[in-house]
Amino acid sequence: MSDLETLKGTVERVTYHNPESGWTVARLRVEGQAECLPVVGITTGPFPGQQLILRGNWEQHQRYGRQFRFSEYEPIRPATTEAIAAYLGSGLIKGIRKRLAQSLIQHFGEQTLDILDHHPERLTEVRGIGRKLAERIREGWQEHREAHNVMIFLQRHGIGGALAVRIYQRYGGQAIEVIERDPYRLAREVQGIGFLTADRIGRQAGFDIDDPSRLQAGLLHVLHQATSQGHLFLPRQESTGAAASLLQVPAEALESPLNALQEHGWVEFEDDTLVWLPEMLAAEREVAQRLHALLSTEVETAPADDQLRHWLDQREAFGEVEFTDEQSDAVAIALREGLSVITGGPGTGKTTVIRALTDICEALGKRVGLACPTGRAAKRLEQLAGKPASTIHRLLSYDPIRHRFRHNESNPLDCDLLGELLRAIKPGAQLVLVGDADQLPSVGPGNLLRDIVASEAVPVCRLTEIHRQQQGSLIVRNAHAINHGNKPVLLSRDQWLKRREDCILLVEDDVAEAADRIIKTATRSLPQMGFSP
Repeated sequence: MSDLETLKGTVERVTYHNPESGWTVARLRVEGQAECLPVVGITTGPFPGQQLILRGNWEQHQRYGRQFRFSEYEPIRPATTEAIAAYLGSGLIKGIRKRLAQSLIQHFGEQTLDILDHHPERLTEVRGIGRKLAERIREGWQEHREAHNVMIFLQRHGIGGALAVRIYQRYGGQAIEVIERDPYRLAREVQGIGFLTADRIGRQAGFDIDDPSRLQAGLLHVLHQATSQGHLFLPRQESTGAAASLLQVPAEALESPLNALQEHGWVEFEDDTLVWLPEMLAAEREVAQRLHALLSTEVETAPADDQLRHWLDQREAFGEVEFTDEQSDAVAIALREGLSVITGGPGTGKTTVIRALTDICEALGKRVGLACPTGRAAKRLEQLAGKPASTIHRLLSYDPIRHRFRHNESNPLDCDLLGELLRAIKPGAQLVLVGDADQLPSVGPGNLLRDIVASEAVPVCRLTEIHRQQQGSLIVRNAHAINHGNKPVLLSRDQWLKRREDCILLVEDDVAEAADRIIKTATRSLPQMGFSP
C-alpha cells in the first residue's frame, strides 16, 4: 500500500452519497490547504464535521477536474469539545441534533464519547433526555460504532470500497463475527465476493486447507465458474476434479463436502451423476415447461393455405421480394404453431420472413411484439423489418430498483406473437424464435436455440438458400463453407485491399497488439475503403 497517498482532514460538505453502493463525493478541509479538496470513494456515510484519514491517489477527471479518489478510509474520533459537538451535531447519530449535542458537551465535556461508549444509561442526566430518547441515542451510537469497526476490520483484510459496504449491508454489526467464524459464507451469500477473496481471509485466519467450509466454497466456486463458461451443470467427477485442482486436495476428499452442499440445498443432483446449481436447474425446468405449454397452444386465426399463398403472391407482384419455398413454409408454420423456430445462416432471408410474418399478423388483427437480446440487434431488426422492435428488457419493462420485470405471468404482455421471448406470454399467444442455431451461443449459461432445434420436439424451418443479393458477400460464403465442413477463404490484408471483400483475416499473437490493430482497422482502413466502421 506504499503507493497510496494519505489525506487527513475534516469533511466540510457531502456533495453526494449513495447509501446502496456507498459511492461518495465530498469536500475535505485539510490543514495547511487554503481550499477544500474534492474527494471521491466508497464509505458507509460521511457527515460534515467528521474527521477522516483517506488513502488513495489523485486523478484527473474529464468533467470534474483534479480529485482525490480514495480506496481506504479511517474515521478519527474527535478529541476537543468543539470537534465532538460538530461530530455529534452533524446528524451522524439518530436522535442527536445540534442543540442536543451542545447540551451533551456542556454536561459531559470531553468525556461525552466515553459516556456514549460505556455508560449510555447516564444520558438521562442531561436535561431534555428521557428514557426513550436515551435508548434511541444508544442504539444509534452502537450502530455507528459497529459500522466503523466493521469497515476498519474489512480494510485490514484487504476488502474495501463497494464490497465492504455490501458486506456490512448484509450482516450489519455481526459482520466481524460471521467472518471470523466462517469467512467462506461471504462467497455464498454476498454478491461480488468470490472464493479467492474468501479463501485469502480464511487462510489468514488460520483455517485448514481441508476445512469443510473451504471445500464446500471451492466446489460452489467451480460450479459458478462453469456457468460463466456457458455450462448449466457439471458431471460429478468433473466438478470434484476441478475443485481438487483449485483447492489442492485429493478429489475423493470432496465427496463428503459435495453431499453436504446437496443436503443444505446449495446444489442439486440429477441421477447422482450431474451437479447443478439450484437456480440453473429451476431455470432449465421452467423453460421446458413453458415450451411444452406453447407447443400445445391451439391457433384459431391461422390463415388457410390458399389465403396465405395469395398474400405472398401479392407481395411478389409489387416487387417487394420473391419468396423461396423455404421462406413460404417458414411463414406458414410460424402462423399455424404455438411455438416454432426459424433458423438459417447469414443471407438466407430470415428478416424477409419476419417482415412478411408481422405484416400478415397485423392484417389478421394480431398484436405483434419483436424483441432481441441487445439494443444493437433490436435497432437492426427494426430497420430491416420496418416494425418497432426493442430489447427483451425494455419489452418486459425491467425495474432496476426492484430487480424484476413488470411484465410476467401475472401481468402478461398484450401481444399475440412474440419474437425471441419465452416468459410473459399470455395464454393463446404464439412464440416464434428466429436466429442462426450454428452461431456461437449467447453470453451466459446454456445454448437455448441450438438445444431447442436439436430436441426435434419443436417445428423448425431451416433456411439454407443464399439469396442473390447476398451471394457476393464473403462473410456469407465463409459462414456456409464452415457449416458444410469446407475451408473458408481467408484473405491477407493485401488481398483484401485489392479485392475489396467484406471479410479479412487479421493475425496477431499479442492481445494488446490485436486490440490496437482492430481499432486501427475500424477507424482508418474501413473508412478509406468506403465501408462504414
